[in-house]
Order: sequence, then C-alpha cells, then structure tokens
Amino acid sequence: MIEFEGIASQSTILRMKQKERNAALIGATVTFLLCSGLVLLASFLINFLIIYFLIVVALLAIFMIVPQKGMEKRIPKKLIIENGMMMFLFDKGEVIKNISDVKKVYDKGDWYEFNCFFPHRNINLLCQKDWIKQGTIEEFEKLFEDKLVRE
Repeated sequence: MIEFEGIASQSTILRMKQKERNAALIGATVTFLLCSGLVLLASFLINFLIIYFLIVVALLAIFMIVPQKGMEKRIPKKLIIENGMMMFLFDKGEVIKNISDVKKVYDKGDWYEFNCFFPHRNINLLCQKDWIKQGTIEEFEKLFEDKLVRE
C-alpha cells in the first residue's frame, strides 16, 4: 500500500488554478464559437436581435472564464493506492480509479499529476511528493514506471 496525505502547497494550488483557467478558456471559446454561428444563422431571419444574442453569448463565455473560488477543496487531501486501485479523498467525496485507467503520470517536480483515459478524466487528480505517509516514492515510481513522464 502506498499512501499520500496532506494539504496542497500554494505553488501547487497556483498551477492548478492556471490549468483550470486554461480548460475554462478553451470551453468558453468553443461555446462562444458554436453559439455565435447559430446566432449569425438566426440573424438572417431576425435582423435586429443579433446584437442581443451575441451579448448574451459573450457574457456566458466570460462567466465561464472567471476563476472559481475554493481550489483547495477540489484538490485531494489523501491518495491511497492498494490492490490496483487508487482512491483520491477530497473534502467532500472521493474518486476511485483503477491503475489501468491512468494514461500518464506527470512528475511536476514536487508533485504528481494523473492523466486518465477518457471518460475517466479529472484535472484535479494529483498528489505532492512530500505527502507520502506509507510506502516510498521509489515504490510509487516503480508502480507507474511505464506511464511516468518527467517534466
């Protein structure tokens, strides 16, 4: 069994906020482009309403980009790896994954980020190296040696 437990450092929280912001920006851009196309198509039928529709779509896209509060609650406090399963424990709830669901494990220096196959993706699956309570970093890296990517 390998166990990590702790509170995320400020640098980890900052990196995760940046990653979440990038994902929101991509989602907002795609939403805006798709909705804008529909609005432009509808505007040929109704001339004067195009501006109102575009304003609504732009406001929705901007709302998606605004960073959400509570990043600390979306980062797991504990990770238990046992019998081919990984259990990420959050303030409210848990996420359980098979090790086979993991596509890559990114070594970000002082923490690890887990990238899983679709549809099991979750951008908040991570653990810091200094959280280790049971087992060793070497055991962890051996377990994911074929999936480990050092950055």
